[in-house]
Amino acid sequence: MDDIVKILEKFIDQMKDEIYETYEKCTSYITDFIVSKKVNVMLNINTEPEDIIRKTIIAMINATNSALTTIGVSTDNLSSDNELYRKSFEENRNKYSNYNSFLQISLKDYVNRHLFIIFIEYLTNIDKIKIENLDLFDLLPREFLNKLNQFKNEIQISEDDKNRFKFFITEIWKYFDSSNLTFKLNSFEIKESMDAKSETNILKMLQEARMDNIDALKQPVNRIQEQKQSFLDYFVTFPKISQSIVEKIGIDINQLSEILKYSQELLDLENLFYTISIFKMLGVESPLEANDIINIVSEFVNGRVFSTGKYHIPNPVSIFYGLSILTEIDLLNNSDIIDLLDVEMFLENELNKFMPEKLALNFFTVLGLRLLENNGGIITDKSYLIKPLVNLDLFNLDEFKPSSDIFFYLALLRLLDSGVDFSNLKDFYLDELKQRMLRNGSINGSITDSARALLIFRMLNSNDTELNSISNLLNFLNQNLSVFKNTLDTNNFNWKTVKLALKIELRMLFWAMIALSQYV
Repeated sequence: MDDIVKILEKFIDQMKDEIYETYEKCTSYITDFIVSKKVNVMLNINTEPEDIIRKTIIAMINATNSALTTIGVSTDNLSSDNELYRKSFEENRNKYSNYNSFLQISLKDYVNRHLFIIFIEYLTNIDKIKIENLDLFDLLPREFLNKLNQFKNEIQISEDDKNRFKFFITEIWKYFDSSNLTFKLNSFEIKESMDAKSETNILKMLQEARMDNIDALKQPVNRIQEQKQSFLDYFVTFPKISQSIVEKIGIDINQLSEILKYSQELLDLENLFYTISIFKMLGVESPLEANDIINIVSEFVNGRVFSTGKYHIPNPVSIFYGLSILTEIDLLNNSDIIDLLDVEMFLENELNKFMPEKLALNFFTVLGLRLLENNGGIITDKSYLIKPLVNLDLFNLDEFKPSSDIFFYLALLRLLDSGVDFSNLKDFYLDELKQRMLRNGSINGSITDSARALLIFRMLNSNDTELNSISNLLNFLNQNLSVFKNTLDTNNFNWKTVKLALKIELRMLFWAMIALSQYV
């Protein structure tokens, strides 16, 4: 038992700030979810009728459990609404002056416990999906996932300790205070499961199998003489796409427009970026007025640089979204929301500490600089970044995600040099993607991943040689792309009322439209 205590103490010592920041991000996310259910969390509980109190508390608990299941927590591991009502509310009722105090005391503690279990599951390779979902939903601090990977590689948890952790998390509430990050007992023993078996390290086997390919991946990247206009230009200026694509998608644009017009609280920078881009590609007038857009983006600026919130550290992805939005409404030079010089200096500084493995971050950093350059900014040549990228062993990245990592890798190289030739990489990357394709023709059953795979096929000039794979991917998109449909009011995760649900729908549609535009 001492071993896992030491591991957790070391983990907390190194990453306490990131753990608490994750807690706060998730609390904010769940608060938004609860408020979307029309709950006024500041109401005084003592002035409410008993039936209304119970109904409201149950609604808050239900929304919290729904948020956790969205992240990936199994319903088997969640407390029932009635159990939480009895144990967390009724038995401690004198603690709560309003609904927000119940959220900040009991529900927050409940959520923190599940989050800490997610951290343990990731560190011990019990489960990776939930932490990836947190990252996908922007609920992890910047660089936290990278730090978790470094810590995991550093400690090398044994199979025996992994089995102890499995038991520990089933009764974590007995041993550990997840909110205060302290152990409740000075000493305790955990009885290990007798039938626990060692698991094969699949990732290691895959890495060994790929070693023969690495030399080819590190060969110099060639250049080609001519390059047709790339879909990457869309990220700078979005064009109107073919009407045949619009007909294939068949979305109810009027319904979407109504929701966006009257529920602007659902729009952060990312959602607003997708919205403006999608409406422009559809050739439909945006439901948002310029003043609406200005008011929204103003909430996502810190120190006159775009960020995920007024009090959040600026980051290249938010900067790209913000610059793109202002560019599309022709206000990049006519707004005092941001300082373009400060933005440029921030992006340049990001590349001064260039880490080639940060593919998506680097992609959006370079795109942000491209937007500034198109706006008249003088941006220095960035071709010096190509060499460290070429030397990057993509297959051995931590948590390698083929459709995402290959896309951002190739796209970043193409942004840095429009004449780059990927012939040295083509066979390896195509084989990797085809191995990941499911029977339904998709990558991971995901619209977004499948769309990015189609764009990878395009960048690798494989339209004539990979007709079967491309056809399967296109069929999957055509048959499964269903967004902004009417949903039942009983559905807690509704795109009409929940910011994250809207984000998922917009993101799928955005990538699918760009992919389909290359094949129609």
